[in-house]
Amino acid sequence: MHDSLIGICNRVIVMREGHLAGEVGGGSGQAITEENIVALATGAVPTHTPTLH
Repeated sequence: MHDSLIGICNRVIVMREGHLAGEVGGGSGQAITEENIVALATGAVPTHTPTLH
């Protein structure tokens, strides 16, 4: 994952198998982290979900 993507975006929309998998950042309540993005992209459940402060 490119740190620049995480560092400059305030919202990331993730697609999986041609469909919207979810969103991190913005009003989602989930932090933009590599773990959260990969979890949405693969369908995995992250071990913890950091929230935005």
